[in-house]
Amino acid sequence: PEFKSRYDVAKDILSDFGIEVQPQDCKDPSPVQVMSLENLIALGLPRYSYAEIISKIISETRKGLGW
Repeated sequence: PEFKSRYDVAKDILSDFGIEVQPQDCKDPSPVQVMSLENLIALGLPRYSYAEIISKIISETRKGLGW
C-alpha cells in the first residue's frame, strides 16, 4: 500500500488544473492509506494504482467541467 497525505492527493489532482496547493499544518498526521490489493481482491473490488485513480478523477472532473 501507498501512503499519501491529504496535501499529496490535493496537489496531484489540482496541479493538473493549474491550481497551486499550499501545505498547511492542520495538526492531523493521519495519512490517506490506499487499501492493499489483497483486501480489494477479497472484497471483489476493482484494483487500480494510485496514479490510475488520480488520472480517473482528473478525467471525470474535466468532463464535468466541459473541458
